[in-house]
Amino acid sequence: MSFSNLRVICLVLGIVAGGLVGYVTKPPQWVTVIPVFNIVVEAEPKEKGELTERQFNYVALCALIGGIVGFGVGVVGDRRRA
Repeated sequence: MSFSNLRVICLVLGIVAGGLVGYVTKPPQWVTVIPVFNIVVEAEPKEKGELTERQFNYVALCALIGGIVGFGVGVVGDRRRA
């Protein structure tokens, strides 16, 4: 396995792992704060459907962070081999 392949493999694994973590920990679809009492109200709809835009952005951000961490691990792994 060449050095560049290790970076690509770690990058892909990081993106997949970050996306899975983001999907599992996604925020509820609807969140509001009652300002007078400062109470956070969270509600899930009865029907589970597609991701909302906010949830998709959260999952994409987690995947991006996972990809950066995975690429960093690949770079460190390459330097230790050389």
